[in-house]
Amino acid sequence: MVKFKGLKGALLMATAIVAIPVTASIASTTALHGTAEFTNGLVLTPSDMSFGRITYSAAPTSSADNVLLKTDGSITYNGGKFSAGVGGAAVAAGNVHLTGTSGLPVDLSCATTAVLSDGFTSTVQISNVKIADPGSVASGGVACGGVGTPVITYNLTTGDDIKIGGMIDGGVLTGTFAGGAYSTNNTGGTNIAVQVVYH
Repeated sequence: MVKFKGLKGALLMATAIVAIPVTASIASTTALHGTAEFTNGLVLTPSDMSFGRITYSAAPTSSADNVLLKTDGSITYNGGKFSAGVGGAAVAAGNVHLTGTSGLPVDLSCATTAVLSDGFTSTVQISNVKIADPGSVASGGVACGGVGTPVITYNLTTGDDIKIGGMIDGGVLTGTFAGGAYSTNNTGGTNIAVQVVYH
């Protein structure tokens, strides 16, 4: 038997007991997975819009004097100053051929206007630009709202063709209107921007 002598001994023993550290630890391990989905990149192949050869009897003076090219490739001459010319390039709606993964949604947007230029001082605006996916070509498509503002969203089938139409606007001119080869690619021209966003 152990005997403690006096209070001092008891206090020392209590101090010694409190000073002993007691620790414990628990370790666990887990794991997570990484994922990635790969799809074919979207390839855009453009073909130019062509109003063909146009005969004019006088310089246009208002938007009523116009040439309307629809997304289905049909063309009308309005206002009495324009008519179909003989020969020249074939009339064709603009076209963007899409190659990508079928079934994925795409957003379509486009510029609202473009500018045809003779390369010198004369220009005429293309207004009322419209865009059509394969399901809306016959109905004339949808008016563009500007690049980055989608007006059509649909599910892609690889090999789809997106059609672009527009109107030569005789009310928006610069310089003196005269005969010549006008193009958005000439100096002073502005092209028709089309954006396709692939999800």
